[in-house]
Amino acid sequence: RPHSLSVRLAPTVRNREPRARRTLLPLCSVVRDVSNPDEGPICPTIPVGDGAPFSLGPDAGRRVLILHGLTGTPWEVRPVGERLASAAYRCTGPLLGGHASYEQLRASAWGDWAQSSERWLGELAAKQPIAVIGFSMGALLALRLAAIAPGRVAALVCMGTPLVLKPYQRWGIRALGQLARVPGLDTLTARIAKPSRTDCSIRSVAAQYPGFDAFPRSSLLELLRLQATVRPLLSQVRCPTMLIHGGHDHSAPVGNVQYAAAQLTSAPTTTKVLSRSFHQIAWDVDATERADSISTFIQTHYPPTTTAPC
Repeated sequence: RPHSLSVRLAPTVRNREPRARRTLLPLCSVVRDVSNPDEGPICPTIPVGDGAPFSLGPDAGRRVLILHGLTGTPWEVRPVGERLASAAYRCTGPLLGGHASYEQLRASAWGDWAQSSERWLGELAAKQPIAVIGFSMGALLALRLAAIAPGRVAALVCMGTPLVLKPYQRWGIRALGQLARVPGLDTLTARIAKPSRTDCSIRSVAAQYPGFDAFPRSSLLELLRLQATVRPLLSQVRCPTMLIHGGHDHSAPVGNVQYAAAQLTSAPTTTKVLSRSFHQIAWDVDATERADSISTFIQTHYPPTTTAPC
């Protein structure tokens, strides 16, 4: 059973965040107006709504494994792959185990998600260490890979990492687990609809998000179990690590940046908070800043071996 942790958000971060309606569950979003709420997709070469796995960049490029989040698809991280592919990296964004359909996700456990990430790491890092990038639940998996296979991960980027949820989010998930034992309520609480499709401030992008529009109750409980598994492993991560987060993330509290940085005692750590973004930072309004930051970090700690295409 996962132990309870609480993270105190820095007052400066908490005071900057505009008032927003609380959602009972994590990873459910509240889309609100921003300065350009109908701005188009940040990466115009990617059709919004295309959730297919991807392999991008030159075959001879150094390998980068990029992992999506819970209920999501590789679409969530493809802009990251596009940018690094242009810098001569070979980027792979697989569909994680349990995510081929809603029913498959409902029947899966966190171990299924982890096993698929291990399988891809084994394939891509068979000859030399690689860089691993994860978003949301994928960031938890990436941290776990860096901890249990330190010789295979040369650099690590964690985007919107939900190591710890807000107390009311944890309470809500555990309450759902208790309701599952009540006759008549087990079916009613098995599927948790999202208030909006994804936590992105650009409404046109959020409306076409290609992931699932609901969480299986079982998957939220498995997320808590995955968190409880990863937190004790953080001190075992030794590779250079970047923690990057949206300043207005409604899904994973921005305090996770400070928490993770404090726990990564053996890893050189870089932190970045994107001041205007929600949870879906690969597609949100600070995407250019995000792309520059991740590209610079990867090229510094995991330099390309081939020349970028013109």
